[in-house]
Amino acid sequence: MRRIDAESAFGIYPALHYRLDPEGIRAAFTLDLTTNFGNHHQILMVVTRSYPFRPPFLYLLTNIRGPHKIVHIYTVDGRLCIFEKLERDWDPKECDLVTAIGWGAT
Repeated sequence: MRRIDAESAFGIYPALHYRLDPEGIRAAFTLDLTTNFGNHHQILMVVTRSYPFRPPFLYLLTNIRGPHKIVHIYTVDGRLCIFEKLERDWDPKECDLVTAIGWGAT
């Protein structure tokens, strides 16, 4: 996990401009994940000023090859789905950044 500044986050993932401006970002990180099968992926985690009441945004930076349909990527900015509004998965009393990383890894 490496902390990066807001401007670097926009440089890494330009589609952030669809949802945020640099002043709306509290912190940003890049995360390296390795699957049980040895596949390596990189995720951008963006923590907004509304954290912990709203979950961080996660973006997959790694291009996944093959005929895989990524069903947990949504919205025009390509965010990973870690928060279902109807089920209220994100609970600021129970969830933290580690929770979001775990959800992003699945």
